[in-house]
Amino acid sequence: MSKIYSKKGDAGKTSLGGGTVFSKDDPLIECIGAVDELISNLGLLRAYTEKNDRDKLIEWMQNKLQAIIGDIVQIHAERVKDGSNDGLMEAISEDDIKKLERTIDRIEQNLDPLSTFVIPGKNKASAQAHVARTVCRRAERRIVSLNREKPLPPAILQFINRLSDTLFMIARSMAE
Repeated sequence: MSKIYSKKGDAGKTSLGGGTVFSKDDPLIECIGAVDELISNLGLLRAYTEKNDRDKLIEWMQNKLQAIIGDIVQIHAERVKDGSNDGLMEAISEDDIKKLERTIDRIEQNLDPLSTFVIPGKNKASAQAHVARTVCRRAERRIVSLNREKPLPPAILQFINRLSDTLFMIARSMAE
């Protein structure tokens, strides 16, 4: 049985599948970490959510984000090799982006128009949705930075941008 600790990270290094070693503050590791943090924050949001369609939607978001991590690693960890993206299984489709847009539109139909800035904290669920939204924005900034280094599929950037909008709408609806 292997142990959870390897002691290899004690010097500030980590490795991804394939054995390539990265500094723990490498932009790739920062990006993966930000998306992973978002997945965890969505998990906490699910804990505050009734087991219904919204719970299923949030779990779907988590699964999509996990797949995005896989694409990002495949594209950027390979930067030390030939740089080819052949065989990339793109995590995000146009249908995924449309699903978020339909969710935003559906929620917005049931809310009053915004007339002031939204201050999080009306209840735990809504506040956690806002936390997830802000973590999503940070993950988006990390993805944008990484994209400058080596382009990612445009659908990843579109999805993460729509996701933060979706989380904003979920937060508003949970505050009702």
